[in-house]
Amino acid sequence: MNKRVVRFDQTNYADFFRLHSKEHGGGWCYCTAWWTLTWAGWKERTAEQNRMLREELCELREYDGYLLYVDDQPVGWCQVG
Repeated sequence: MNKRVVRFDQTNYADFFRLHSKEHGGGWCYCTAWWTLTWAGWKERTAEQNRMLREELCELREYDGYLLYVDDQPVGWCQVG
C-alpha cells in the first residue's frame, strides 16, 4: 500500500472534487465554512453555493489544504490556514 500526502493545488483539483462527492460521503460543504463571512445561515446554504465558492477560491489560487492518497486514490483531506 502506497500512501502520500500532497498539497492541494491546480494539479489535483479534480481529485479534491472527487473526494468531496456524494459517492464518498461528501458533496455539500466543500470545506468552505471558514470562507463565509458569517455562520448565520450556514445550514441553509446549498451544495451548489458551496461548490461555487470553492471554485472561486481555486480561481484565486487559494488552495488551503492537503490531500491524502492511498495507491494513487484520494482518500482524505485536511484543511489548513
